[in-house]
Amino acid sequence: MRVTHSVTWSVFMRLQQVDCTKSGTLRRSFALPRHLVEAARELSDPSLRDNLNRLVTVALGEYVTRRKKELFKMEMAKMAAESADSQ
Repeated sequence: MRVTHSVTWSVFMRLQQVDCTKSGTLRRSFALPRHLVEAARELSDPSLRDNLNRLVTVALGEYVTRRKKELFKMEMAKMAAESADSQ
């Protein structure tokens, strides 16, 4: 029974991934702490406060942009340090 459940779950997840690539939208259910959602709504642009999907989409986009910049800076600093060490 346990193996059947695992196989069924993995098949289900693969089908979900295929469906996601067709539509471009990933549909999942998340449990978010209420205090975090309320704080995000309070700090967000007024146009996002009443649309949680849009708020999360914008927040994730901002996070990805910020993280890419951080990783780029770290990589540049690493290359600079390696360059300084080799001289």
